[in-house]
Amino acid sequence: AIATGAVDWRDRTSFRLPHVRNRVARLYLKPGEGGLNIGMGRKQILRMAHCYGTSAGRLFVERFADQLGGRPSRAWSEHRWVRLQLLISGLRERLEDLAASAAAGVHSVPMSEAIQGAVGVGPIRGTIDGKPIPQAEADSLDTLLSELQRLEIVLRDAEPQSFKSAPEPELRLRPPL
Repeated sequence: AIATGAVDWRDRTSFRLPHVRNRVARLYLKPGEGGLNIGMGRKQILRMAHCYGTSAGRLFVERFADQLGGRPSRAWSEHRWVRLQLLISGLRERLEDLAASAAAGVHSVPMSEAIQGAVGVGPIRGTIDGKPIPQAEADSLDTLLSELQRLEIVLRDAEPQSFKSAPEPELRLRPPL
């Protein structure tokens, strides 16, 4: 149990998240199949892929394939809706206070000033190569920063979404513990 937990904890905790759980097929393997069983032979692996993979694939096709008339299935529409909500809430969380942080000059210069300063002298110490960046790149970074600040305002002022998934997903690479 300790070894399984150490190896599979990330997968097992993400299975319950709303944007993952309907894309996971739960397979009940026989003893000696799957996991870290490095003693499985090629034939056994191919047999498992054919047996389990084919039935799991059929399940996903039935669940997510377009319906007659070219309409998306209910499961696919729901899945896309959950992913959109995840994106919105994750962006809202990540962009919170971006403008204030970018403008702050307490221990540094404002970010737009730092970007323009990197054109002639190079980025602030601690970067990989310390070489100056081209003016076009600085202009692009300034535009991106401005647009992200605008998006922060839009996300903050937007009407709250009525959809609340449980558990609430987070925009991150690993699921919460």
